[in-house]
Amino acid sequence: MVVKGFFEEASTWKTIIEALSALVKEIYFSADESGLHARAIDEAHIAMVDLQVPSSVFQDYKCTGETKFGISLTEMMQIMRRAGGSDSLELTVDETKNKLKLQLKSDKVTRNFSLSLLGDTSGEEIPIPKIEFNTIINIVAGVFKDAIKDAEVVGDYILLEATADMLKVAAEGDTGEVEVIIDKETDTLYKYEVREESKAIYALKYLSDMTKAVSAAENLEIEYSSDMPLKIGFETIGGGKLEYFLAPRIEGNE
Repeated sequence: MVVKGFFEEASTWKTIIEALSALVKEIYFSADESGLHARAIDEAHIAMVDLQVPSSVFQDYKCTGETKFGISLTEMMQIMRRAGGSDSLELTVDETKNKLKLQLKSDKVTRNFSLSLLGDTSGEEIPIPKIEFNTIINIVAGVFKDAIKDAEVVGDYILLEATADMLKVAAEGDTGEVEVIIDKETDTLYKYEVREESKAIYALKYLSDMTKAVSAAENLEIEYSSDMPLKIGFETIGGGKLEYFLAPRIEGNE
């Protein structure tokens, strides 16, 4: 079994690992000829991440069968922090030695690292929540990220309220409150579909972590319904797909 991938820019993989490590400490990848796939739930069972890295994201990719391997994202992130701006990256799964090998290479130096793979890979795949969303929004990521930052000034939770004419992002706390109104007609909204007015509360820390990996100029898709899980999705560098699901906070419950 051979699994090998090459990135001309190590930063592509680093961005993917940063996005995953914001939510979970370790993860299992499924690999086949089409690319890599990973899905995991955080320790508190509040959020889920689903990642697709098609073979086209790599400059070179080879997988001679189907396999599954797990890594510590904490340890992987420590290695990727050592990557230079001009480094390329080659990943190789060595099942014989139970290692993931990483080679960072620049014009001047080649550095070889290896990570021990995690143990049991026999667990069943986590199912994606089957939800019919009443509100679907495609927005410039920077606008939503700014609204999150505004909300963090005063509170720990964020209210999303979608009506026929606008999206309201609000928060309140002991020191004050904030309200951000995004009009349906603004050019920062590429899609605004509200089948039924939707209102729900979510943890700000999770939303902040989930949106770190998307650049301000990219598109962010937000889907939710009243008091139902929120789905956030965006493309990663090179054309991968990253989706998060976040459980709502029901008023009266912690």
